[in-house]
Amino acid sequence: MSLYIYGILAPPMRRTEEQRAEFVELARRLHIVISLDSLDEEDEECLLAIAPEAKGGLKFALCNEGGGATAIWIEAMLSAREAAREALRDATVLRFEDIRAKPFSEQYFEIVGGTRLGQIVRNIVEGVNTSGGVMALVDGGIEGAYYGQRHDVVREILKTCVLSWDCIPNWAYRWGP
Repeated sequence: MSLYIYGILAPPMRRTEEQRAEFVELARRLHIVISLDSLDEEDEECLLAIAPEAKGGLKFALCNEGGGATAIWIEAMLSAREAAREALRDATVLRFEDIRAKPFSEQYFEIVGGTRLGQIVRNIVEGVNTSGGVMALVDGGIEGAYYGQRHDVVREILKTCVLSWDCIPNWAYRWGP
């Protein structure tokens, strides 16, 4: 299967057109295709069940220029594995449960945060002036949710980058109120 990245930002504190322009420019710089305003109806319902405050907010979906978000993930995964080599040296199999407990250095978060995936995640979660939002990173459907402050959500997503996209938890990540 492929990785899908989509979400909804809670109604903005700034003008929606300004946010849209920022998204489009960031995506252009990172060679990522961003689709605004339309999500699959079932996906939207799942996201709103996790973050009802996002109703009426800016919807988005991301993919690589060639389609799907898998290539963006693989780029981040390769950087993450290199950056986490020391922390993962005893791991024979990488599982989500194992990496959540591992300590990752600040250097790891800087390196992975500098990838295209890391930059877009940071900009969506920490850089956009909204009251909150929800973003799914899934290979299939949403199977769970992570709730946290903006900084914690970014770190949780970046930690999972050491895994192959088909081994991630298929969560929607919610930040805000």
